[in-house]
Amino acid sequence: MKADDGNFQRSLLLTMYLPQMITKRLVVFSTDQLIVAFGGAASFFLGCNFLSVIELLYFVLHFCWEKCKKVAMAASAAVDLQQKNI
Repeated sequence: MKADDGNFQRSLLLTMYLPQMITKRLVVFSTDQLIVAFGGAASFFLGCNFLSVIELLYFVLHFCWEKCKKVAMAASAAVDLQQKNI
């Protein structure tokens, strides 16, 4: 019999394949659900509702429209005066 010199290497390779479960969640909002979600968030965080935002947008656009109309009328009147003086 041959004597052991202690140069043995012992290794074990263990490969485990564990089951996996992947969950994919797809959230689809319709238009009315999206408006309700934004309105609820704005109401909660800002203290305003969706109708207030729409009204504010309407008044800003109305104000800009009237200003542009006044500027256009003033420019038209200036052109008319120049044509009469010629």
